[in-house]
Amino acid sequence: MHTKEQQGKQADVVVIGGGSAGVGAAIAAARKGLKVYLLEPTDLLGGIVAKTLGMPVDGAYPKGKSIGGICEEWLESMYQNDPPAALRRACLLPGFEDGLAREVMYDPDIAVHKLFEMVEDAGVHLLMNSTAVNVSKDGNEVKSVTYYDRTGENTIHTKVVIDTSGDGDIADKAGVPFEIGDDKGDMMGATLTFLMQNVDQEKAFEGVEDPFRGDLVKKGIEEKRLNEDMYNIYMMPGFRPGTVYFNSIHIKGIDGRNPEEVQKGTIEARKRAYELIKFVKEEVPGFEHAELEQMAPTLGIRETRRMEGMYTLTKDDVLNGAKFEDGIACCDCTIDDVVRGEGKDSKVIHVSLIDKGVYYQVPYRTLIPKEVNNMLFAGRCFSAEPEAFASARGISTSMIMGQACGTAAHLAITNNTSVQDVDVQALVTDLQQQGVKGIGEEVL
Repeated sequence: MHTKEQQGKQADVVVIGGGSAGVGAAIAAARKGLKVYLLEPTDLLGGIVAKTLGMPVDGAYPKGKSIGGICEEWLESMYQNDPPAALRRACLLPGFEDGLAREVMYDPDIAVHKLFEMVEDAGVHLLMNSTAVNVSKDGNEVKSVTYYDRTGENTIHTKVVIDTSGDGDIADKAGVPFEIGDDKGDMMGATLTFLMQNVDQEKAFEGVEDPFRGDLVKKGIEEKRLNEDMYNIYMMPGFRPGTVYFNSIHIKGIDGRNPEEVQKGTIEARKRAYELIKFVKEEVPGFEHAELEQMAPTLGIRETRRMEGMYTLTKDDVLNGAKFEDGIACCDCTIDDVVRGEGKDSKVIHVSLIDKGVYYQVPYRTLIPKEVNNMLFAGRCFSAEPEAFASARGISTSMIMGQACGTAAHLAITNNTSVQDVDVQALVTDLQQQGVKGIGEEVL
């Protein structure tokens, strides 16, 4: 009689986590003819696309040009939807004064639907409500992944593992070192988003010079109508007419690896959100008849583990627009370093790259560990200094990182090499043939 372990599924690639990086990785590997399993612990693909009610896509148009690849396919599928399900526009944040249509707003339900379609069309074996919990190794190679679903414990034997879980849970279990937070160990704050409807958008945004509404925040805190940790009222016109999207409720000191802390933080964030809703209805023109349309189900976690790669992307790389022989994605996103630390000194920091006229590349070496021969990681667990991470952690860049991992997995399997020994020129060329822009010798 065979044990359940011995009877486990057989895969070429297992991808852990169905956010933007995981979708990119799974689709890229499956399109190469590999047998790919994608494990997602919830019942929706997309990560923050689904969990934050449509977080604007930044980074899809570095230098005003498409980042290409699977990200471009996804966005184009929404632009071409009938009626259109996404809209490009200029961003309201400081540092985007070039006026180029860089920010993408979209219908989150349709966005998630398109991701499901793309994963299905690629032939990915999708396992929803499935949580990876451990790996088994033989020396420096992962041999299998253990996961749980409603049936209990299950096993997948695999040739390559790609951790796109956000938190790097499985890379950690495989023994990959990691860093947490800044030099004090402080991680970026978590955020609860919400959407309001029946807003007069023209009145709400007419003549506003400060997108963070600093004077209003000061008034609300002084009058004890807003929590003293409210740093800004960052709101933007939503995708649908009459809607406004809020990305304002920051909760400090949350360790996203700890479910109890996330739960406690979510409850506190909901209280602050309802305070803010009442405040804007009373204080902001255009909100007189507004009401809550939807609140995100949980906090959006910006940062937990950053795994140790063969190279760590640095702040100087980002600010100086570094290019690399093994560059696999390009980015010009603002360094958006959100409320690290405790007390009055913590704040939101924005450092624009656009006004510097630079973009940088993410090297393949930031996606692979030094020792585990058949593991890659992408998305917000890739290898970077805190400031560099605060720029490259977005939806678009993560999706292309994932695409690079899926492509590299194919090269490693086909050529019977470790992920560390993948021919980077072959990888870059393959990604270019897949439509990824701004890598290799191509200049945006």
